[in-house]
Amino acid sequence: MLSSPLAPAKAAETPIPTGIRLVPFDEAFRNDPYPVLKRLRDAEPIHRDESLSRWFVTGFEDVREVLRNKDLSVNINKALPESYAGRLASNAKTSGMSITFSSILFTDDPDHRRLRSLVSKRFSPKAAEEVRPRIRTNVAELLDTIPDARFDAVKSFAGPLPVIVIADMLGIEREQRTAFKKWSEDLTAGFFNPLKIAEQSARGGPCPGSAL
Repeated sequence: MLSSPLAPAKAAETPIPTGIRLVPFDEAFRNDPYPVLKRLRDAEPIHRDESLSRWFVTGFEDVREVLRNKDLSVNINKALPESYAGRLASNAKTSGMSITFSSILFTDDPDHRRLRSLVSKRFSPKAAEEVRPRIRTNVAELLDTIPDARFDAVKSFAGPLPVIVIADMLGIEREQRTAFKKWSEDLTAGFFNPLKIAEQSARGGPCPGSAL
């Protein structure tokens, strides 16, 4: 049966988010990822992202199964060159950051378990209680720098606070915190962005004379 030429055309379905729309370097995704992730989870909880050559898993049970699967690896050295992780590895090599491969983030057991045991004491409930007074001081000092009654909680508070706390724990001087934050952002752009430009790669690389 032919439809009437006067009948309204069926609205085109919203395409499944993929590629650049699923990375934090996309401004819309970074500002509000939840609608994007809900759309993907509802339409395709196990999604093949062809443009960045990766699998994107958003269903709770599926994610739990992936995390428990001992046959899967986080070792970036095992990634195919054309895959998302392989591109990150290439970023690290071209930026002179191959030492990143030995990070606990990219290590499987038993090495992961060994490295985790070395740092776990610093993240125990007892250790957290010991630094609570310092963090409270950091919070109070940061709030004192916000003059307006209404402000962007993420930009003015939630964003800067972790940098301040980490810098304090590492013994970085107060006047160096801005530079410390910029170095962290440059490192992220130089390594974790598979779509980075040459300038970002240069900024994310080690400083001249660095051991990295």
